[in-house]
Amino acid sequence: MSLSGSLQTLKVHRAVLKFGTKVLAMILGLGFFGCQTQKPGSSFADDGTRSCKESARLTDWDDAVASLNSISVFFQRRCYTETISHVDEARSRLSHKSYSIIKETLEFFIPEGKVTDYVLESYERGYLSFVAAASYLRRKEHTAVRTELHKLYNEESALTYNHGRDDVNALIQAAMWDRFATDGFSSRPFWLWLSKQKDADAKTQAFATSQINRLDAKEPPVAWRIYEVGQFPKINWEITLSDAEHGYIKMTPASPFPETCVSGADKNHLLLSTKSWFKKIARRHANSYHPLVNAKSWIRAPMGIAYGVTTIAAGAGIVVGGCALDAGTKGNGELCALSFRGGLAVAAKSGDVVDYALQPDLRHWERVPEAVFIVPDGDTAGIPPDLKLDPCLRNLGRELRRVI
Repeated sequence: MSLSGSLQTLKVHRAVLKFGTKVLAMILGLGFFGCQTQKPGSSFADDGTRSCKESARLTDWDDAVASLNSISVFFQRRCYTETISHVDEARSRLSHKSYSIIKETLEFFIPEGKVTDYVLESYERGYLSFVAAASYLRRKEHTAVRTELHKLYNEESALTYNHGRDDVNALIQAAMWDRFATDGFSSRPFWLWLSKQKDADAKTQAFATSQINRLDAKEPPVAWRIYEVGQFPKINWEITLSDAEHGYIKMTPASPFPETCVSGADKNHLLLSTKSWFKKIARRHANSYHPLVNAKSWIRAPMGIAYGVTTIAAGAGIVVGGCALDAGTKGNGELCALSFRGGLAVAAKSGDVVDYALQPDLRHWERVPEAVFIVPDGDTAGIPPDLKLDPCLRNLGRELRRVI
């Protein structure tokens, strides 16, 4: 080969290496950008050595998930003042969608939720009100409890960005209004809604119907105890093209939700899972729910695949270019071996790159229960030992936490 031909070949190989390097930098940059814009949903409040006030001062409201998780921890630590103040702050910061052309456009190229602000789901807004109501109840401020119950209903019925009612919050409202009924406000509308809700299972509908019969028979009011059971499972996702309405995303819980269960001598114990909350998260990409999010996911799909193909091409370019350069300079093969290992490593990341580019917005309030359990109140405070032997609970092996 002539000297000019060798120089031309060397230039081509260098161009290939330069291309591969740029692509690798782009891939690493995408990953770094993601790490910088979405923090894990951890919580400083896990550290029980800090006081309630000190922990409250450390809240990072730029991390929506962590701040929501902290509300759960504050309540469990009996930091009721901080719980209430954080509920108010969460409502103020996270309840409404603010559109940004720049941020929304960026998410045509990067994963959903990496730069846009988190907006509370309707069930999260409702459960925030319940947690605040339970905090006021622990402080014996019953007027404030009723105010929060009114907010709970308004949050669920409001036609905001994330909207809709669910059977779990309906059950909570029914149980709370049984305890705090006043003129013009009772539990009956919520029991009635549950009894007729087509998405509720037959056991829940039958339980609600029995409560309506109790109310219509003018029986003494029931003061319910409400428990949280377990913790909301992690969410897995995969790519599927079988449901165009919901985009190419299929979400599944990492562990199954418990089945609805009715127990007790009078059939007045009810275990109801929060699967309806999971379904709300799973339909974020539905065209009928959030058309813009659905459109962005479909536009991002070919780009994500292109990122993966480019990553493979970059890996191949590194291998070919490195080995060609090694041969052109009559090296001892070390550069070729190094390029081969490096190129394969880059190419092997193609699946991760595609998954990263196509991943859905999985942000949600993590420290919420996987089920709620209600029983009529008795004389025993806390969690009676025999309650853990209840047929609905004894085989679950889940933590049981009394809320009210």
